[in-house]
Amino acid sequence: MKIRHLASSLFLLTIFIASLSAATIYHATDLGILPGGNYSEGVWINNVGQVTGYAYVGADYHMTYWSPSTGLKDLGALNGTAGDGNEINDAGQIAGYGSTAGGAYRAVRATYPGGMVDLGTFGGQQSVARGLNSSGDVAGWAMTSTFSNLAAIWVNGGPMMNLGTLPGGAQSYAYDVNGAGHAVGYSESTAGNRAFYWNGTAMVNLGFAGTAFKINDNDNVIGWFDLGGGIQNAFFGTGTGPYQNLGTLGGSSSRAIGINDTGTMVVGDSQNSGGVTTAFIWDSVNGIRGLNTLLDGASSAAWNIRSGLGVNNKGQIVGFGLIGGEIHGVLLDPVTAPEPSTIGAGFILLFLAGAKRLKKNTIRK
Repeated sequence: MKIRHLASSLFLLTIFIASLSAATIYHATDLGILPGGNYSEGVWINNVGQVTGYAYVGADYHMTYWSPSTGLKDLGALNGTAGDGNEINDAGQIAGYGSTAGGAYRAVRATYPGGMVDLGTFGGQQSVARGLNSSGDVAGWAMTSTFSNLAAIWVNGGPMMNLGTLPGGAQSYAYDVNGAGHAVGYSESTAGNRAFYWNGTAMVNLGFAGTAFKINDNDNVIGWFDLGGGIQNAFFGTGTGPYQNLGTLGGSSSRAIGINDTGTMVVGDSQNSGGVTTAFIWDSVNGIRGLNTLLDGASSAAWNIRSGLGVNNKGQIVGFGLIGGEIHGVLLDPVTAPEPSTIGAGFILLFLAGAKRLKKNTIRK
């Protein structure tokens, strides 16, 4: 009877172990702050581990560069008081903006330690760069002499392209461009603001209210639907669609903000069931998960990660979170937990050893 019970128990134990899956957890590294400041964000990370973002210096904020060897570096704010790095490619080129002495934002392409280059406008005062590809082509928007903002691509070493608007629209905004020259963003239209996909020659209406925010070289697109009433939901798709709603962490809103080159990982932020905005990671196998639930012990005790903003092909994530009462940029490095098969094998061997001893005792009796 005891042997039969042991066999049943072993069967259940085997099923339990098989149900486990290898877990990836994350270790958090503080990207730091600049002298005179108490706030920073890590906005994008490339595949060699370089990070761009921004940090406050007193009341001003400056574009930043971070690497494991340099730490956090101040790239300034052009000629003014505001600077932000929005994306960095593997060559170390940064798309972002600085400000003039008069306070106007200007799109820039920057490097560390080379500094910023003003990319200009369509004749107006302001422009903003939000994304770039591996060739250094930059996507964003620029103001015309009639004060309209229009989606733009600044081709590296080439012309500044005006992407125009959807029919009936007066303004448009591009957020990213990939290696094929495809861009995404949103535009005004006769039906209101609509997400768009630029196919290299024309702006395509994606047919929904929202923002197409990032596009990778696989043509994977992420962003968020605008569902009305201030509610947004993260999405993922390819090219002109269809697009999948990624859901939330239990609250009403979410935004997909960063994606890797292969489209296998998406990060962003979402309201949880308590209405608090927190960071998430999404993949097609596990769905949407809160990043704070995936931190190692030391990181979990120190950090509250508020948003995931960028992720690279190594699975490294950047964003920002609360630590010691301040908001700091954070780097999350993936750490693979021990394989469940290894743990399970140990349990089974111990179980079988005990069962063997019990069998011998039973036979003797």
